[in-house]
Amino acid sequence: MRKSTEPKVEPKKCIFCGLQKKMSGEHIWGKWLKQYLRLDQKRHNIEIHRVLAPNEPSAAHIEIRTGDPLRSKVRVVCVDCNSQWLGKIQEHAKSLLIPLILGKTTSLSPSAQKQVAIWCAMATMTGEYLDRDPEAKAITEDERKWFSENSVVPPNWRIWIARYQRFKWKGQWMHVTAPILFGQEISKLSPGEYSRANTQTTTFVIGELYVHTMSSTNADLISSWVWPPFSRISRSMIQIWPPKESFIAWPTDSFRDEDADLIPNIFNRMVDQASRSITGRRIF
Repeated sequence: MRKSTEPKVEPKKCIFCGLQKKMSGEHIWGKWLKQYLRLDQKRHNIEIHRVLAPNEPSAAHIEIRTGDPLRSKVRVVCVDCNSQWLGKIQEHAKSLLIPLILGKTTSLSPSAQKQVAIWCAMATMTGEYLDRDPEAKAITEDERKWFSENSVVPPNWRIWIARYQRFKWKGQWMHVTAPILFGQEISKLSPGEYSRANTQTTTFVIGELYVHTMSSTNADLISSWVWPPFSRISRSMIQIWPPKESFIAWPTDSFRDEDADLIPNIFNRMVDQASRSITGRRIF
């Protein structure tokens, strides 16, 4: 039998341990969800927004993919990471997540909020690879390494949850990325050069659980972020990382469709407007 002349395909590097190993088909949100939710959609939309550079319009596109979105898998995590510490995160969070997803009565202590936030961060980090453009990744290798070594959400992150009972809004997973730079960082760029995205927001919905995560290499941006005051959003979004409440009673008041649609777009609009400005502390 003749030997194949095709070059061998080198194994991919795991996004967490950084080693070249056999990859697993990582379920972003966990295959255990099929026990509690109907996962029978034939197709779904993935919505991605990118702010590229000053004075240029943001790039936005919606992809139609087959299958139920909650069955989504990415092959970027090695078998060892998936079966070991990532599997433990799933198991530890599962009992806390089920009542949130089903809208059942429960409560979250600070330690429970931390565990749910860890799961949300894991889903965000793996879910970022639903976007197939390698230049669009805003979560850094250092953040993923820190997460894998400590099993705690990185300090430059914030995570909120809310209850959402879907009516007509079709959003399932929305991802916004942008390069946010200080003036001295801008000065180092060559004319026409783009900086890679370093800031992201990710929004996803599982049953009645609405999750919104935000991270940036500019930690001040994350710590100073506030939702529009005196709005339903500011009252209904519950921050679980870093934990702020000593006790969260669930279910909370439910979002409307317009609230669910507005949240992933607030940051996108703010960044897009700021990117066209030549004033202020930052240029995007």
